[in-house]
Amino acid sequence: MTAASVIKKHINELPAGKSFASSSLRAFASTDNIRQLLNRMVKAGEIKRVARGVFVKPKQSELLGEILPSTFEIATSLAKSTGEIITVQGAEAARMLRNSCQRNSCQDKL
Repeated sequence: MTAASVIKKHINELPAGKSFASSSLRAFASTDNIRQLLNRMVKAGEIKRVARGVFVKPKQSELLGEILPSTFEIATSLAKSTGEIITVQGAEAARMLRNSCQRNSCQDKL
């Protein structure tokens, strides 16, 4: 089995709407082969490039058309490929914990 077919099989097994970093494919082929194959798949419309080194297998909806992953998921994939750490700050952390309150309801709690 060729490296291209292994990579395509790996990408096809990913769930639709899931982002992945090109660096996650290094075990299958050389960097140049991966880059060339991913470029071909982007041109064919099989995958979509959402950032440098980050791709997504688009999810299709009859009503909405193409659905891409959230910004946070794309940032997480990008961070994995670069080895950086992402942290959630302030208001976003409160929102994720559903700990923020609206103006009127905050007055009741004080």
